[in-house]
Amino acid sequence: MLEKILENVINEMAPHLDPEQQEHLSNVLYVNFHGKKIVEESTELAATGVDGDEAKIRMFVASKKAVNRKTETLRQYTKEICNMLTFLGKRLEDITGMDLRYYYGVMREKRGIKMSTMQTRLHYLSSFWDFLNSEELIRSNPVKKVGALKLEKTIKKPFAAEELEALREGCKELRDRALVEFLYSTGVRVSELAALNVADIEMGKQELIVYGKGSKERKTYLTDSAKFYLRRYLQETAAGQWETILQDAEADLSPLDRPEDYTAWLTEVYAGLPEEYTLVRTSGGEGQTYALMDGSREVSRLILTPAPAESGRSWQVRTLADPLPPVKILAPEGCTVQVNGTPLGSEYRTGSQAAAGYESLPQGCEAPQAEAYRIEGLLMEPEITAVTADGSACAVAAPTEGEVRTVSVTAPVPDAQAGEYWAAAEQAAKIYAAFISSDAGRGELNALLLPGTEFWQAMQEFYNGWYIDHTGYAYENLQRLSLTSAGENAFTAELSFDYLVYRGAREYRYLSRYRLDFLKTANGWKVVRIATL
Repeated sequence: MLEKILENVINEMAPHLDPEQQEHLSNVLYVNFHGKKIVEESTELAATGVDGDEAKIRMFVASKKAVNRKTETLRQYTKEICNMLTFLGKRLEDITGMDLRYYYGVMREKRGIKMSTMQTRLHYLSSFWDFLNSEELIRSNPVKKVGALKLEKTIKKPFAAEELEALREGCKELRDRALVEFLYSTGVRVSELAALNVADIEMGKQELIVYGKGSKERKTYLTDSAKFYLRRYLQETAAGQWETILQDAEADLSPLDRPEDYTAWLTEVYAGLPEEYTLVRTSGGEGQTYALMDGSREVSRLILTPAPAESGRSWQVRTLADPLPPVKILAPEGCTVQVNGTPLGSEYRTGSQAAAGYESLPQGCEAPQAEAYRIEGLLMEPEITAVTADGSACAVAAPTEGEVRTVSVTAPVPDAQAGEYWAAAEQAAKIYAAFISSDAGRGELNALLLPGTEFWQAMQEFYNGWYIDHTGYAYENLQRLSLTSAGENAFTAELSFDYLVYRGAREYRYLSRYRLDFLKTANGWKVVRIATL
C-alpha cells in the first residue's frame, strides 16, 4: 500500500518537475519511507517459506554458465545479487519493489553511483528474478515495479578531419601510426585489438573477423591507409625476428634460433601455473609479443625487442607485469600470518589499528587491535593462512574490493571460554528475534547492546511492524555455526535457529541466522552489532 501511495505522489508531482527533480523526489521518498508500514486490518500472517537464497543464486549462475556466459559476467551477476541482499538484510522472497527502490535511491543519492551503472545493476537483478519466476521459485519480479531509469542520451560524434590529422601527426613511431589507422578504420575496441593475431586479418580482402562481447563475431574492414601502414609495420618488425634471442641481461645467453625453441622456453618459464592461466600470442609491440592471461585479465607480457648491438644477438626478451592490487591484512596480535606458505616478517608490518567491525566505537570504549600487514606486486591471488601462538588455525576472510584490498583474520576462541561466549550469543540472538516480532521489549534488547554504536542507534529508531496478534512463539533447531576472537576483549558468533510463531492452531516458521559482534566492557559483554546472514 505504501509503495502505491508513493507512486501516486510522484506521478502527481511529475508535471511540475523536470526529470532531474523527479528523480531526486523519488529517491528521497523511498529512502525516508523505507522500513515504514501502513497498517491495514488483517487476519492472516503470511509464511515466508524456506530459506535457500544461496541455492537459488547457485542455480541462477549455473543456468547462465550453461549458455556460455563469460566468467567475468557471472562474477558481476553474483556480486550485485549478494551486494543487494547484504544491503537490504532480507531474504529473496520478502523483497519488494519498494525495497529495491530504496536500494536504488541510496546508491544514487548517498553513494553517487551513476545512472548508467544502476541501470546495469538493475538489469542483473531483473534477470535473476526472471529466472526464479520461470522456475516457479518466486511469484513475481519486484524489479519491474522500480520502472525504467531515465538516462541522458548522448550522441557520440566522430573525429573531425582536423582531429584525425592531429592524431596522425602525433604518431612518432610507425607502430603508433599503424594502430591509429587500424582503430579508426575498423572501429574495434582496444581489448578486441589486443586479442587479434596477424593471421586473423585477410590483407587481400582488407577484412577481418572480430570476436566482441558475449563471444559474438562481426566482420569489419580496413581502409587503404590502414592496410598500407599495417603491412609496412609488420614487414619491418618481421625481419630477423627469430635469428637469435637474448633472454635477459643476466640470463643464459644461449641463442634460440627457431620459433619452436622460444615457445618451449616460454612453456618452461611458466611451468606450474594453475590451469586457468593461458599463454596467448598477441599482435603489436616492437617485436613478437606474448601475454599471460588469467581469464580476461593480462597478468604479464613478454615482448621481443631489438638487442643491443654489442650483445651479438638480434632480439631480447622483456617482461611487463600487471600485478594485482595491494593486499592489507589485519590479524589479531600474536598471530603468525603466512602468504603462499611464507611467514610475513616485520618488513611487511605497517602498524596496528582497530579490528574489523570495531572501527567506530563510542568514546571511552577501547577497540580490539589488529596488526596490519601490506603485500604488493602479486601476480596471482595469494593463499593467506594464519595461526595463533599455540598453533591453532585462524579464520581468513575473502579480500574486499578496492585499490587496496583488505583481508581480516580472526582467531579461534579457547575451549575454556567457548561456553560463556555461546551463552551470551544465544541469549542476545533470541531476544533480538523476539524484539523484531514484538515478543520482547526495547528495554530487554537495550540491556544487551553497547550504547552509542550505529546498531544501537538503529534499534532506537526501529519501527516494529509486526502488528498482527499471535498467541505464542518458540525457538527450535538451534545451530552453533562459528565462534571467533578478535582479541581478549572481543568475539564474534554466528548461529541459526527456527523462530516459530503460533496463531491459534497455525504455526509459522522463520529461519533466523545471525552474526553477533561482542565487546567486553566494565558491565560485561555487550553487543556491538547484529547482522542477518
